[in-house]
Amino acid sequence: MAMAGTLSTIEIERVKVVQDALVDVEHKSLSTMVKDLEKSAHPQTYLVIKEAMAKTYAHMIKEQEVQGQQKRAWLYSMINLNMAYLQFVGTRHKAAADTPLNMLIRNKLREYLPADIDRQPGFLQSVD
Repeated sequence: MAMAGTLSTIEIERVKVVQDALVDVEHKSLSTMVKDLEKSAHPQTYLVIKEAMAKTYAHMIKEQEVQGQQKRAWLYSMINLNMAYLQFVGTRHKAAADTPLNMLIRNKLREYLPADIDRQPGFLQSVD
């Protein structure tokens, strides 16, 4: 396990995989991505979140045959919004957010997130 505030070599390799998957929509350098994670309160949880988002994005780009930078950027923004929805316990509040696309994205995110993600430190958020 890495010391608090630093990512292990294996975790940095995982960040590289995320960066490669998001190369056309996430323009941060590897060092910036690593520093951002290291500055967070729960780097391991946030890395798992980024991995799930990258896998969801890669799956949907391929499955839905999303072409063009603008459409891919929009899709990634939708993935970000849906991850925030999950983190802010949106699943407890049925609303207009349950469009077919949002439900597809959230189902993919859940598929790639650990089953116990809601019990991992830093995942659930509150505006309180």
